[in-house]
Amino acid sequence: MISNMCTNYFNICISMVTFYIDIFKEINLHTSLQYFLNFKMFQNKKENKDIINDNIEENQLNFFFLKNNNFNKKNNILKKIITDYCKVTSQHNINILNHFIQVENYFLKHKNKYPSLYYYTLLLFHILNIPLYYYPSFYFISRLLSFTAHINEQKENNKIIKYAGVYMGIPARQYVHIEKR
Repeated sequence: MISNMCTNYFNICISMVTFYIDIFKEINLHTSLQYFLNFKMFQNKKENKDIINDNIEENQLNFFFLKNNNFNKKNNILKKIITDYCKVTSQHNINILNHFIQVENYFLKHKNKYPSLYYYTLLLFHILNIPLYYYPSFYFISRLLSFTAHINEQKENNKIIKYAGVYMGIPARQYVHIEKR
């Protein structure tokens, strides 16, 4: 548990880096963005079911849409910021935003899945023309400060606040030489 570690923040950074590498390595952000941009809602339920199952892997879909009952309040804030930005930029951005909202409504209605914060952040990166390969790095950096603050708070109060900090990803593997792969 990180709260029992020394004050070596390098260990914390290494834990978080491996955590985010594991999260993002299975997600093809370019494919996901294209999927959402090209998503079409059909009148026929079977056609809608086919487009969901055929064009995106389930783990990628579950990264952007969650099956939970609470809609993340941060999404409302981010959606409002994106809406305000789109209104002052271009009709093209407004059209993309409206399309993303339609996709969100579709998944809520037909799959009972709510968008994760990653969904609207993906849209934000696209609208601002930020290359998607920065996406994991921005997430890591934005989480590092709060993660470090929680650990400091835990140490000061001598109790666990929020994060256990136990890495649950893929265990260390033995190196396999390139010729034997």
